[in-house]
Amino acid sequence: MECVRPRHLCSATLAIAAAASACRPHISYPPTVGRADHVRIITEDIPRFWAAFDHTTSATDTLAIRVEYLDAGTPGLKDFTERRWKNAKTLTAMVGRTRTYYKSIREITLAVGSLEPRMRAVFRKLTTLYPGAVLPDVYFVVGGGGTGGTTGKTGLLIGVEMFARGPGTTTTELTPWQLANTQSIDVLPAAVAHELAHYQQAYLGGGTLLGESINEGVADFVGELISGQIVNPTLRAYGNAHEVEIWQEFSATMIGTELSRWLHNGGSVTATTTRPADLGYYVGYQITKAYYDRQVDKRKALFDIFHINSFADFLKASGYPETSSPMPPGRLVDIGGYRMHLNSSGLVRRRLYSQPGQVITRWIGRSFSHAWQRSPESARTIARAKRGVSPVPSHARCGRRRSNLTSFWPTPMSALRSFWSAIDWRANDASLCRTLSRERWRNRARRRHERGRGVEHPRQAHSTPPACQAAGDS
Repeated sequence: MECVRPRHLCSATLAIAAAASACRPHISYPPTVGRADHVRIITEDIPRFWAAFDHTTSATDTLAIRVEYLDAGTPGLKDFTERRWKNAKTLTAMVGRTRTYYKSIREITLAVGSLEPRMRAVFRKLTTLYPGAVLPDVYFVVGGGGTGGTTGKTGLLIGVEMFARGPGTTTTELTPWQLANTQSIDVLPAAVAHELAHYQQAYLGGGTLLGESINEGVADFVGELISGQIVNPTLRAYGNAHEVEIWQEFSATMIGTELSRWLHNGGSVTATTTRPADLGYYVGYQITKAYYDRQVDKRKALFDIFHINSFADFLKASGYPETSSPMPPGRLVDIGGYRMHLNSSGLVRRRLYSQPGQVITRWIGRSFSHAWQRSPESARTIARAKRGVSPVPSHARCGRRRSNLTSFWPTPMSALRSFWSAIDWRANDASLCRTLSRERWRNRARRRHERGRGVEHPRQAHSTPPACQAAGDS
């Protein structure tokens, strides 16, 4: 018999209504605008799952999961079921494959309600930065270990089993992808923030690799902005270490619709692979961050981020990758309190130590120092370096890219002096002193300086740098 809640109750029927409250249907309320305190955080499906879990005897015993969990669940659980595991048979099989893991996370999942203050802080932060934010209800359920969250017609849908790793968790049954993506309960507010950002998006078009990556990257960026946490630190660390090559590969196929190498490809991760899944999230995050950082009006920037009409135009407006700061090859060298990025390429032979090298720099443009070596004017020098004729260092002048800004406006002469200091007087890396001749570089600098000013200066005595003394280059 279907249980129906009457619209009006007289005093004579209050006792009957109270007794029937156990079968009261769950109601999904419309989302609110800018009212964080009115958002409902619903966790009642979690204890219901564990009751059904205890009554399940095998991976094929679907009765308890179907009757006690799915059929009796909240609208959010039904919505999640429709979007992910579809039915009790599929969910029971997914849980059965990692039953030991589920047994070890019960107490952690039941503590989700303790994080409610932090979750409400996420909603308040978004309404502060973006007053027009739509704030839906949040449903926490226990799923099959395949997704951490999504959005639906009922609100935000979060699978808590993906955020229940702890010191006593048994992970032997997890797949490599699950090992890389299951996290501690402390990350749960960041997952809510990620899905909350998705809920604000109103995009036209999409379907391309670029569009789908920006769609996920926006959620990662805004989620981090309002929660102060990174949803997937492993993915971020790998992306930062390989940003240049990731972008080169991504940009070659970003206008296509093939997503299998970049998004939703957890099945490609094995115990022997080093490349994580979902690198499209990382690229989209970097593009979104570059756009946001360039805008003066941050509220308008968030509005633009949530209402993208053309992903290609958004990429162009972001300035990425020129505005990014990847970790290029080479090293940062301290020069009297500020840093200079130095990258040296070429084969250096012992008999060439006393020969002068050549400096590759660029005064106008947006390339990184490691990319300058691909410039047309340096092609001949690079060819000589590969033949072992001379070392070819390149550097980023002060205030450009990874080099710090100094108090003086850089001129060609001042930049050369800084570069000579980087490889000579202030160098902390003894290998630089071994590679390049200190005396030759210093004399070359003096001659250029004297020719530029038209005057002669007496020879100055200089002490040998400690790094070079340690290297035996004195």
